[in-house]
Amino acid sequence: MEVTIERFEDADDLHMDGKRDWYYAGTIYLYREQGRIYKARRYDDTPTEASIFFFQFKDITEGVPYNDPLFLQVVRHLVNEVGIAKIRILTATEENGYAEVDISRALSPKVLSQ
Repeated sequence: MEVTIERFEDADDLHMDGKRDWYYAGTIYLYREQGRIYKARRYDDTPTEASIFFFQFKDITEGVPYNDPLFLQVVRHLVNEVGIAKIRILTATEENGYAEVDISRALSPKVLSQ
């Protein structure tokens, strides 16, 4: 798995008083393997949380893809290398678009051996 890490900043224009209405900064993690891609985002103000929000190879329509080896590698990297404690993933099955990832399930030896 190839991992690319990039910083990002996004903000509205400065007002006359030098302040902004909104400002976001953080890190994007791009995971590639055999033409498949997952993308995750971590904001600086919530450093132990990440959202997986892009997948180039297909839409995830069945909830959290615990049976996908690349997804499991992504979770393992975010938890073990980045220090993430809470992960959400964008799916078509959740009311608000994001489903909570059960990290202990994703990292369990039984799931990893499948």
